[in-house]
Order: sequence, then C-alpha cells, then structure tokens
Amino acid sequence: MSKEVINILILILISLLIGKWVQFDSRKRGLNDFFWGVTTCLFWIVVLPFYIYTRKKHPILNKSKINNEKNNSSVFSKIVIPEICPHCKSPNTKKIRLCEWCGNQII
Repeated sequence: MSKEVINILILILISLLIGKWVQFDSRKRGLNDFFWGVTTCLFWIVVLPFYIYTRKKHPILNKSKINNEKNNSSVFSKIVIPEICPHCKSPNTKKIRLCEWCGNQII
C-alpha cells in the first residue's frame, strides 16, 4: 500500500471514531444522536467545534431523574382519591373515581 492510501484510511478511521464519540455523547445529553454522529463523521473539521460549543448548553441527563420527572408530572399522580364515598359513606377499596356501591362520582 502506498503512503497516500494509508493516510486516507487513517483519516477515515479518525472521522469514524470522532463521529461515534459525538453520537454517544449527544445521546447522553438528549440530543439527536443520529444527526450529530453522521454529520460529525462526514464533516468533522467544521461540525466538531460547533458541537463542542453547543453541548455546554445541554447537561448529561440522569436516567433515574428523567423517569422520576415523568412519573411525578403525571396528572393522575396529583389526584387524591378519597377512601370513603362522600355520598353513601361506603369504603372505596378499589381506589377508583366512581363509587363501587352507589355509582356516584367520588371526585
């Protein structure tokens, strides 16, 4: 192999490694990993400095924090269902919105 071919293969390998790193990093930050990985792989000299500048605005996401926010932001987690029907005073054992005894709406 000639020296030129080896240099081209090294440049291709470097661009693939940089693109893969950007893809993993952007996935951890909640960005579009496919877009950033491919564009960095193809145009890494221009895109890599831009990505490094923009990644500062997007902190690494904590998966447990994301799951807790999704669970806490649910509308149903904020609704408190009474244990006793206000109409017939029967116990609400199933924790549902309609009384299982009289059929009236509890909430």
